[in-house]
Amino acid sequence: MRNTRAFINASEVGDYVFCAHAWRLRAEGCESTASKAVLDAGINWHYRQGKTVTRSRKLRTATSIFTMLAVLLALLLVIYLVFK
Repeated sequence: MRNTRAFINASEVGDYVFCAHAWRLRAEGCESTASKAVLDAGINWHYRQGKTVTRSRKLRTATSIFTMLAVLLALLLVIYLVFK
């Protein structure tokens, strides 16, 4: 059965961003049969996963910055040695 609603509310957008798979299941009318402990474990996993993704993005940015600095220093060294 297809849901033909034209609009979604802000909390549904938040749910989708948090976990698209869970949002789709809920939109299709699937009810959770998990216990509170299982749901809490899932919430904790998503929280840790979000922190890991954030940390990864920060490390990737730092790596890019340090690589650019290394290239710049190498260029300055070459210029110094050529025009010495």
